[in-house]
Amino acid sequence: MALLKTAVFIASRFQEFAELRDHLRRKIADYPVVDFAPVDLNDGSVSHRPPLEKCLGFVRRSEFMILLVGDTYGSLAPGFEKSFTHLEYEEATREGASTRVLVFMIGESYREGRILHSEDPTFAAWQGQLEARHTLGYLPPELSAEEKADRIFDQLLAALYEMRFGALSVDIDDRVQAELFEAVSEDALDDSEVTVLERRDAQLRGVDLEDADEYAGNPMAALLQPAAVAAREQLQEASRAIELRDYGVAVTHLRRAVDFKPLDMRSNYWLAQLYISLGRKDKLAEAEELADRAARIAAHDDLRVRAAAAYMLAARAALGADRREEGLRYATQAVEEAPWFARAHVELARQQVASGLIEQAVESIRTAYRSHSGSLKEVYGDPAFRSIRGRINALVGELKARLRGTVEKLRESSREMAGLYGERVQFAALDEFSLPRLVEEGRREIREQHRRVCEALATKAAAEQALGDADLGHLPISAEAFRFNREPDAIHIICWHKRIGDAIYPEDVVFTFRFNNSSKALPFVWRRGPIRLYRALEDDVQVTTDAPWLFDHVPVHVQIPERTPGQLLREARGQAMAELNSARERRALCQAEIDANGPLGPFILGGVGLVVLVCGLAALAVGQPWGWVGLAGMLLLIKMFQLRRHRAALLARLDGIVQAESRAEQDDQQLCARLRELEENAARAANSASTALRLFERRALSQRATLVPFKTLVGAQPGGLIRVQRETLSRGTTEQGRAIRVVDGLLGLDAMSGDNGRDWHLFRVQEMNEREVLLSRQAAYRRG
Repeated sequence: MALLKTAVFIASRFQEFAELRDHLRRKIADYPVVDFAPVDLNDGSVSHRPPLEKCLGFVRRSEFMILLVGDTYGSLAPGFEKSFTHLEYEEATREGASTRVLVFMIGESYREGRILHSEDPTFAAWQGQLEARHTLGYLPPELSAEEKADRIFDQLLAALYEMRFGALSVDIDDRVQAELFEAVSEDALDDSEVTVLERRDAQLRGVDLEDADEYAGNPMAALLQPAAVAAREQLQEASRAIELRDYGVAVTHLRRAVDFKPLDMRSNYWLAQLYISLGRKDKLAEAEELADRAARIAAHDDLRVRAAAAYMLAARAALGADRREEGLRYATQAVEEAPWFARAHVELARQQVASGLIEQAVESIRTAYRSHSGSLKEVYGDPAFRSIRGRINALVGELKARLRGTVEKLRESSREMAGLYGERVQFAALDEFSLPRLVEEGRREIREQHRRVCEALATKAAAEQALGDADLGHLPISAEAFRFNREPDAIHIICWHKRIGDAIYPEDVVFTFRFNNSSKALPFVWRRGPIRLYRALEDDVQVTTDAPWLFDHVPVHVQIPERTPGQLLREARGQAMAELNSARERRALCQAEIDANGPLGPFILGGVGLVVLVCGLAALAVGQPWGWVGLAGMLLLIKMFQLRRHRAALLARLDGIVQAESRAEQDDQQLCARLRELEENAARAANSASTALRLFERRALSQRATLVPFKTLVGAQPGGLIRVQRETLSRGTTEQGRAIRVVDGLLGLDAMSGDNGRDWHLFRVQEMNEREVLLSRQAAYRRG
């Protein structure tokens, strides 16, 4: 799809360059990236207008002119002392014109890059003017028309790249590694914190000459500073002219803005940019001065990215004037002003290529890529790097290999995280992944790991909540006891009319009870202010003077948290332990009573009774008076049977108590096992979450900005996720001087421990203002 429609006027003598014009026209028209509109008035078209008027009209509407100058001057235009081509050139370069002129000297008069001036004074004067005002392209006449067209077209692309302020890659063709230009997600092409600085300082890729009107609503201030107001108006008009691509008008307004306000950074910056983009060699010295002034103003105002951009302009102006050492110096200053700004490193590489410093240029491109992966696309789109395309391809291969290894390490971390929960993950091979796809895959892995950490921490919180007690620290719990003011000293609760969490108001019946020595049911009526039932006894429970507790309650407006599984288990275990202890006490009492009534007592008593009974019966048989003794023997035998029955009852009772104790022990063991299971789950979840968090923060977050889909403090926005180094947290302030405050704890895990102050940690920006930034680490890992 064409991105722009750009008119290109071809100016020359028709007969001298007929074949070359034909090649140029077809090459320009067929270029797939930019929608060029070649204007060749030798194409056989017919018009009712006079030829010169037609020519000059097309010149005025063209953004570029390709001027082909040969060995002869050409015929004069009717009524003029100059040739048609000369007049077309003057129209393109008149005051206020917006046409960029590319001049190519082709013929025997231009061997070895020098002009052999014509004997025709008009032609010679024009040759001198061209040499003074433009950077000339010299093409050997022995080259074929097609080779000449290729070289001219390359210069047209380079000029178009400058006219678009680097915002359009114009050099993409089949020879370029197409993988660099695959679709990549928007954040993968983001400059991270640099983008924020670009928005704040200026929009370097486009036109950004407008800001808030400082005189709006304050006419007196405007009257007191008429020059500043006039400069602002000129800037606004220049901005509109640039949007319309009427660069000549934009130059006129920017000159006036500089006259009104010489130290206005934007006026100086954009006038220098337009001079360079229009290719005016005679204006390069002025452009360099304007750009250098804009850089110093921006540096003074602490606009580091804008200062770097201005030094980049100065470097281009110096290079255009063939002052390569100055160009390198300016580009180096741009890098020093904003070392994190990828485009500054690209400009330094451009200057290094022009100076023959190829190895240094490759390293500068590598540094630019580290700051912003999209820099490679810009490098491939800039014709200035065509001469080292092979070295750039090798660099891309090296970067791919290294990035592939980094992504594999991230995948290994993902496998470890999945293994914590008994999962296995499969990944596609990376061999066929392009560079942008590798970047996106790495960023996707980091996002996925962040999701896993969020789930791990949620699982940990759920396990701890299941194990732990409900939060009672803020609950105003009060105990309610039965007031025993008469005998007996015990009551028996028959049934409850309220359940846990129910509201109890005055005159409500809470439960029904009876005294131990009575069968009459009585209501327990609440007489005080409204409450909510928190904890209570079960039904059919005895309350004594030694343990008068009935229930706990809180104010009615307090919501009672639900019992956690751990709390329910502990309460159930408490009841089981109470039952177990009660059974043990009853067993001890029963055993003591059994021991007190040993097994020999009834037998001895029975034997004695039997002897006495026999003796009594014998005495009666012989008529002895003491025969009544037999009655005593009978009583002893009866007592023996009573003791035996009592002992049997005690043994049966003991057996029941032992069974109840056994059941209570089994219940206690089961409850203990379930509690241990909850504790083990909580410990396992905490260990897994700690391991996952440590893997994520120490491996994933420590990657270069190219791979990490989270910004830093420089790019912080309220509600956004950012990564912050521990040493920055320790310092407690941002680079802009804002205080850093963490509003919550650090998850209770050991991921903040360690001695490496360069470790990264993830936070969510809760709030930020001019004085401080409030960060939440818990919110950064909250699911959803």
